[in-house]
Order: sequence, then C-alpha cells, then structure tokens
Amino acid sequence: MKAPERIETARLVLTRPSAGDAQAIFDRYAGDPEVTRYVGWPRHRSVDDTRGFIQITEAEWQRAPAGVYVISSRANGTLVGSTGLGFETPFRASTGYVLAKDAWGLGYAT
Repeated sequence: MKAPERIETARLVLTRPSAGDAQAIFDRYAGDPEVTRYVGWPRHRSVDDTRGFIQITEAEWQRAPAGVYVISSRANGTLVGSTGLGFETPFRASTGYVLAKDAWGLGYAT
C-alpha cells in the first residue's frame, strides 16, 4: 500500500516533490546554512544538489510505501519546508522535518 502523494491539513499541504520544486527547496531551506545546521544531510551548495535530492526522493517513492513530502502553506502556497518517512525496513521508518527560517515559531511542528 502506498501513502497518498498529497496530504492537506487546515494550514498546510504536503506533496511529493517534483522537479519544479528544486529552486524553491534550495532557496527556502536546503541552501541555508542556519536552517541546515543540525539536519542529518549536507547543505545543498547549488540547485543542482537539490535536483539530485529530488531524484533520490523519486527513487524512494518507487521503492517504499512513502517518502519525502514538501510542505507548503495552504493560505498562499509558499513552500515552508519538508518532512517524510525514510523506510529502514518494510516495518520500520524514521521521520523528521526541516522548516524555512520564516516558518519557525508558527506552530507547524508542535
């Protein structure tokens, strides 16, 4: 069974990343040294790094029941971060999230 490719909450929309998201992902959080300071992956040095990340997420979605989601504001469509599931086994997954600086403190991850 596959997870839905789109999840909506009252304030957010989570979608499977696409190639068209690369620049926004890089600009909003993946290329920001402060945002990526404590994440488990290296900061993206260019939008090409982000394009490679999107290819990896596509492979994960093909292999596993779910993968990475980009998080956007339902109010204005602005990309605010990402989250998702990384499957270690068919029955065990890890999760995490990263948010752009201007999305910090807004209660998205409480």
